[in-house]
Amino acid sequence: MRISKTLMTPAFGLTPLATATLLLASVLTTAGSTQASVIFELSAPGVKRSSVETPTTTEIFPTTGSISNSSGTFSIGNYTVTGGASIGSGGGPFDSRNVLSVGAGGAVSIEFNASIGTANYLGFYWGGGDANNRIDLYTSNSSVTPAATFSTSTLMSLPGISAYRQSNYFYEPFAYVNLTLSDPNATFSKIVFRQNYGGGGFEIQNVTVGTFTFESGTATPTIPAPGALALLGMAGLAGRRRR
Repeated sequence: MRISKTLMTPAFGLTPLATATLLLASVLTTAGSTQASVIFELSAPGVKRSSVETPTTTEIFPTTGSISNSSGTFSIGNYTVTGGASIGSGGGPFDSRNVLSVGAGGAVSIEFNASIGTANYLGFYWGGGDANNRIDLYTSNSSVTPAATFSTSTLMSLPGISAYRQSNYFYEPFAYVNLTLSDPNATFSKIVFRQNYGGGGFEIQNVTVGTFTFESGTATPTIPAPGALALLGMAGLAGRRRR
């Protein structure tokens, strides 16, 4: 997976079909009414774990069972649960690791531990996705208002989402979602996975967080390969990323 930008001007590199990804560029509103550019990218169909090269930590949800209205510690930080949520076994369209399921009206909040501190990248396997799934990002563990919010309803309407739908699972999409804050000064230390009312659930696996260090480079046009699935949010320039 390639995520690139320039430091001076946010730019979203078009990802060719050769790397088998579906790219969506978007803008999230951050604290202080400042807008931070972000890059959303779906890994290739069938990919279930993050392939990001920067140092990362992955939450694999080691304990199964109900975690409704409870709190505890994951490997990436302390969590609190509001409403219905559980951790179950993987398999089927998921990989063998456990899966976090958030029920309608429920929320699972995870505050990063000291070893992680803050991050500007979040990846997760999105299983049986629906438009009521939502993610809130907070700049600090004490924040009560999210600095940025993303709804998966954006992904549900993408032209190329059909490549991720599973015919044996009601044609729901299964995809590894990569979210990166492109502003090198923008980070988050708490994430909340929510399932809005309206049916369905939010099934999540292999949650990965990390921090990129960006460096400026010569801006060059990025040319999509013929037959690319869907190329959105084109800005036409790509920078370089450093581990």
